[in-house]
Amino acid sequence: CCARRRGYAKLSVSGGATVVRVDQAQKAGEPLTHAELSMVEDQWKKVTALGAETVGVLLFKHIFADTPQAIDLFKFKAQFKTDGYESPMLKAHAKKVVGTVGMAVDGIRELDKLVPTLKELGLRHAGYGVLPAHYDLVGAAFLKTLRDGLQDAFTPDAELAWTKVWGAVAAAMKQGAAKKDELSPEEVTLVEETWEQVEGLGAETVGVILFKNIFEIAPEAKNLFSFKNEENLYESPKLKAHGANVVNHVGIAVAHLHDLSKIAPTLQELGKKHGKRYGVQPAH
Repeated sequence: CCARRRGYAKLSVSGGATVVRVDQAQKAGEPLTHAELSMVEDQWKKVTALGAETVGVLLFKHIFADTPQAIDLFKFKAQFKTDGYESPMLKAHAKKVVGTVGMAVDGIRELDKLVPTLKELGLRHAGYGVLPAHYDLVGAAFLKTLRDGLQDAFTPDAELAWTKVWGAVAAAMKQGAAKKDELSPEEVTLVEETWEQVEGLGAETVGVILFKNIFEIAPEAKNLFSFKNEENLYESPKLKAHGANVVNHVGIAVAHLHDLSKIAPTLQELGKKHGKRYGVQPAH
């Protein structure tokens, strides 16, 4: 065991992209077969025998070799600049990552039971700035790490099996990350209560205040509106009517916060109209 661990620690980071054959890519989304399940379990025992820290550090070497800017996503980035891969914080985090993969492998035959935990992990990582595309980068680095550790045992069939494993883990975490922008029941209630106070001021009044703030932040935005050249702009009937209309649409959205799917088509159509007819861009 110890001799193998020392040998693994001396392995250099392998170069080149991870290549999956076309027929493998087509099968990557399929469930793991019984043979693949057994292979993954057996190979993971060999990998973990090398030490979670050793495996984790090599994983991060691959991640940063492929995507150097990824270092900015981690709390240990400052320590990494001075200590490199000897950083205690990096090593601790690396062990956690390997532990998470191990948890997935241990429960691979009943992955559904792990999905809630993986979703929660994905939601947490979304808060750190992790994006869906990052899972593909880490997945590629993970396969390279397995290749370094398993060497000849990392056959095309093994690569396919591990691609399926990572795909299942990443899919669950991405689902969790998607909930980052969802409102909690408490937040929905808070929005509804505060919107009642806003509505009490009157849609026209709130609309005018809204446009005052828009034009203060971005004066050039006036060019998007038909009332841009009117004198006494904030007394303009057109501006007041448009402002009230905007506020009323927000009110409709607030009223449907418990089930936005009911008005999503209307909002999407409104977005398309503003883009095509009025030149409104996503940044606006």
